[in-house]
Amino acid sequence: MHSKKFFSTLSLLSFLLIGVTLASAQTAAVRGRVEMDKDGKPVPVGGLTVEMFRVDVKTKLPVGQTNNRGSFSFAGVPVGPVYVIAVSGPGIKPELIPNIRAGMESLTIKVGEGDGKQFTEDEVREWIALGAGSGAAGGESEAQKKSREDFERQVKEVENRNAAAKRATEVVNASLADGSKAFEARDWNLAIQKFQEGIDADPDFAGSAPVLLNNKGISLTQRATDTFNRSISGSAADKAEAREKVMADLGEAIRSAERALELIRNAPPADEATQKNYEANRLQAMLVRKNSYFLLAQTGVDTSKAQESILAFSEYLATETDVAKKSRGQLELAQTLQNCGEYELAVEEFGKILAEDPKNVDALVGMGLNLMTVGYTTQATDAAKGKAQLQEAVNFLQEFVNIAPDGHRFKEDAKATIAVLKDEQKVVPQAPTRRQPSNRRRP
Repeated sequence: MHSKKFFSTLSLLSFLLIGVTLASAQTAAVRGRVEMDKDGKPVPVGGLTVEMFRVDVKTKLPVGQTNNRGSFSFAGVPVGPVYVIAVSGPGIKPELIPNIRAGMESLTIKVGEGDGKQFTEDEVREWIALGAGSGAAGGESEAQKKSREDFERQVKEVENRNAAAKRATEVVNASLADGSKAFEARDWNLAIQKFQEGIDADPDFAGSAPVLLNNKGISLTQRATDTFNRSISGSAADKAEAREKVMADLGEAIRSAERALELIRNAPPADEATQKNYEANRLQAMLVRKNSYFLLAQTGVDTSKAQESILAFSEYLATETDVAKKSRGQLELAQTLQNCGEYELAVEEFGKILAEDPKNVDALVGMGLNLMTVGYTTQATDAAKGKAQLQEAVNFLQEFVNIAPDGHRFKEDAKATIAVLKDEQKVVPQAPTRRQPSNRRRP
């Protein structure tokens, strides 16, 4: 297995999205309702002019107006500054309401009957200069005080969340950089550790966690491959220990990939660019998962996952658009089923490949060897059917020998197998009959 670069710029886009979210949290709305008491009952007053003046600088927001329910709203008010609201209109006495802050969304302003005067900005500024509306609590009603206190609590919560998000982003960025460096140095242990640190920093964020989970999964498969290869020449005890480590690493790689898929599946709707990143990470997770199942069977550490392998490969093959990669995946599925001892299912998969590519040498030899195994097994209960399967097997093996390059690793074995079948089963190679792919639905 060859290492390859797999770290992308998708993560950078994800972190930019975090920044956008934080920036948008620096403004908030101010909303409320203007009422007048009539016959002892509050009645909404529409058609009034509502103005917001900033206390610390000479700035005012665009003029608002109450609707027929007496409601008004100012959107995008900067967080932090203190404002004064001025309410005026026909038939009422103008009112100035101090200590207004962005985020107050349940203001109730009481007005009384009057001459309809409207304060000028200079009059409002003079009133502010005298100390009213400067932010002191003295001029607040109980409702305004409660609204301000609730908002200040909310602001604190937002600030704490933003600070936590900033720290998480820093950890994620560092883990990606350090993990990538360790991966390039083939230090799988450190790479896995660093990617896990990034995952732990923000485990539920679909913009970064799937990238880290996929990177961790690939690092785990690399470590499993190295562990297995080193054990080949070791003692029986060494091999047994290595098998446990390989199984654990590949199992964890599968869980990492499935967690990445879950996060992407449950991610909220996103813009086109972000959605493309999600889809790229989704395909990468499927690739990690199917590779892990392939290695479990190929190394022989766990050959009991045939059905799980079929599901993983099927989902990957339905998503992959690269023709060469898809063809390779189809062959790996057939080989995985063969290594899991599911020879009849393997025959079906090799048959699908040959239906599309009749000269595929790997599929020809795979079809021949698996048909031979099926044929010998079938003979015990149905001699004629078993003999027919062995005839098919020798046909495919002979075609493989005819077109496979001399350096192919199975060519000499195929020749020897053909000789045995000729001698023991008295079957002579013929032109193979093409099988129609099975329409049987997978679980």
